[in-house]
Amino acid sequence: MAMTSFLDGPAHGSGLGSVGEARLTPDLSTIRTIPWSKQDEMVLGDLNVQPGQAWEYCPREALRRASKILKDEFDLVMNAGFENEFFLLKRKIRDGKEEWIQFDSTPYCSSSAFDAASPILREITSALHSMAIPVEQLHAEAGKGQFELVLGHTICAKAADSLVYTRETIRSIARKHDLLATFIPKYTLDDLGSGCHVHLSLWQNGQNVFMASDETSKYGISTLGEEFMAGVLHHLPSILPFVAPLPIRFMLSRDKRCIRT
Repeated sequence: MAMTSFLDGPAHGSGLGSVGEARLTPDLSTIRTIPWSKQDEMVLGDLNVQPGQAWEYCPREALRRASKILKDEFDLVMNAGFENEFFLLKRKIRDGKEEWIQFDSTPYCSSSAFDAASPILREITSALHSMAIPVEQLHAEAGKGQFELVLGHTICAKAADSLVYTRETIRSIARKHDLLATFIPKYTLDDLGSGCHVHLSLWQNGQNVFMASDETSKYGISTLGEEFMAGVLHHLPSILPFVAPLPIRFMLSRDKRCIRT
């Protein structure tokens, strides 16, 4: 159960091993018909050591526990919205070898890049809408062949599930068009990289409590909002392994042209 998504072996330094068993239990509330393959369905699952008993490292259960503490102790609900940056790559044969090169080389928010990719982007957007995943914005980004798809905010557990489905959708539809979509932080070292901005907000009784209720706040943010941001900064060293788990991610962090979060 220590196998990672990028390495067919135990995660180094995790303290976990290959001995033991966890059961992947489908969460039927997440089942979706696959828009590009309508005879098939996708579903997300929870990791349990036995029926009804969650594995302590199950990420979906960890988020549920944190959300419950936030609600029970503070009467707050967290919403999240993600900005997905990705590269579209096309296949090229050079000297008898297969290469994957960027879809285009136009600048930030180029209409020509968007027009060239519009059949793919429209299909991606339509597929996400069919799964009740709202798309708020879609545009060409600053890197070569790079695009950004912004999701609407919703309760954090649902937002995380939607993020998984969004990336599956982008990759699958790109592949359908003989392209490769990648979310790798740095595809080439001489170009900008991709990040995944997450917008967080705390809500109470349907109201965003980050917003100051009067004009006494210098920046329009409430005291609770300031405390939340201070907490994020204080705990940033512990947060970093989750938001930047790969060494290549730090190459993006050091890129002075554009700092990604």
